[in-house]
Amino acid sequence: MRLNSLATRLLALMWGALIGSHLTAWLVVHQLLGRGPMPPGPPTLGELPPADLPLNAQLLDYGVRLVVLALAAWWGSRWLARPVAELAAAADALPGALARGQAPAPLDETRGSHEVRTAAAVFNRMAHEATAQFQARGLLTAAISHDLRTPLTRLRLRLEQPTPEAVAACVADIQEMNALIDTTLEAFGPVPEASLAPLDAGALVQALIDDLADTGAAADFAATGGPAIVRAEPLLLRRAVGNLLGNALRYGRVAHARVHAEPGRVVITVLDEGPGIAPEHLARVRQPYVRLEASRHRGSGGTGLGLFIADEAAQRLGGRLALANRLEGGLAATLTLPAYTAAP
Repeated sequence: MRLNSLATRLLALMWGALIGSHLTAWLVVHQLLGRGPMPPGPPTLGELPPADLPLNAQLLDYGVRLVVLALAAWWGSRWLARPVAELAAAADALPGALARGQAPAPLDETRGSHEVRTAAAVFNRMAHEATAQFQARGLLTAAISHDLRTPLTRLRLRLEQPTPEAVAACVADIQEMNALIDTTLEAFGPVPEASLAPLDAGALVQALIDDLADTGAAADFAATGGPAIVRAEPLLLRRAVGNLLGNALRYGRVAHARVHAEPGRVVITVLDEGPGIAPEHLARVRQPYVRLEASRHRGSGGTGLGLFIADEAAQRLGGRLALANRLEGGLAATLTLPAYTAAP
């Protein structure tokens, strides 16, 4: 039996109530009714009430015992019910907190018996997982709308001057949007091993730059170091790089894309000429829905999801995303991925 378990506490409460009621009754009867000096040492359980006590003394003795036991039972019931009431209140407040997008107040995991602390820890873990699931659901919806914005813009521009080439490009955009929706539904899960394949990162970035050039965007591309082959899920990598290019154009007016192949890794860098990001905010902008008003305002159309999606995609592909301010002005977003090496 655990020393701090609920059973141990109940046993201690029962024994304490019995002994306390016995001592209290013994003291009251001997002091109030003048039964003589108290004998040395504590009384025994069978000492009171003695046979020669009058009826009123016996009634007083049993009455005192009942009052003490009743008070102990009242206090014990409240003591046992308090953790249950706190757990019920926390569970009742959880749906409202999730609906408001707030983190529920955690229960104290250091107070109470072993069972109470365990229940608090289980509830806190459940509340954390529920909060993460609700946030993932909201991010999923926002990510779909975010990823569809660029192909929809290209689609609108191409339909303004329809040509056979533009129509074919529109069909490709629609197919891309369809694929984006399918892959975004799995955006917060592990990348299936079967979807990973050798991919020329330089060709993918070049294609993205060509698409942006079709819309009149100021974007250029350069590759160094030889073939930049990575093992990745194509649409996931396309989403990550596309978001970096979109951010560069939105906040920095131009996008300079660079792909460099090195032994063991491929480095994709997107440079812009905007105001950059304050050093203390470089880590914070990776979080969802974070938009810095100094350089990212509502009129720019940003939702605060581009860097978050790119960072998540980089991690799921086994790489990392780094952000740094350029000495000449602007922001440098560097996506580093493991290079693909064919099995011998």
